[in-house]
This record gives sequence, C-alpha cells and structure tokens, in this order.
Amino acid sequence: MGGRSIPLRKALTLAATELAQGQPIPEEAQKLITKPFIPAWLYRLFGGIGWRQQAKRWGVQKEMPRKPYQEQRGYRS
Repeated sequence: MGGRSIPLRKALTLAATELAQGQPIPEEAQKLITKPFIPAWLYRLFGGIGWRQQAKRWGVQKEMPRKPYQEQRGYRS
C-alpha cells in the first residue's frame, strides 16, 4: 500500500515493542491505527462509481434514484 500504510506500520511497530516488554499499547499507536487509509470523500466517490457499475451490469441504472422506503407526501398509514 506504499505511503498510505506508513501510519499503520508505525502503530504496529510501537504496539509490538510495548507488548513485547509487557506494557500496554501506547495511546499514540491507538491514534495512528484509527487514521483512515484514504479520505472519506474519496471513499464515497469510488463507492458511488462501484454502485453505478453494478447497477449498469444488472440493468437497473434507471432505478438508482428511487427511494422506496421514503414516506410519500400526503400519505399516512
């Protein structure tokens, strides 16, 4: 994963060093390991592309904007 995995590798190294000495995992390692590999906006962008590709593959791309579970205006049960 190249540069994106640097924080994860650093966190694992810190955690392994401390655990080998019988110490708890340092807070710094915990913070590093929670850092996402890619920004949220990029994840959502590629996720949306994936959804559209699957919809096209299954022939349902025209149904993508539908909101079947959204309450209709003027309708009450």
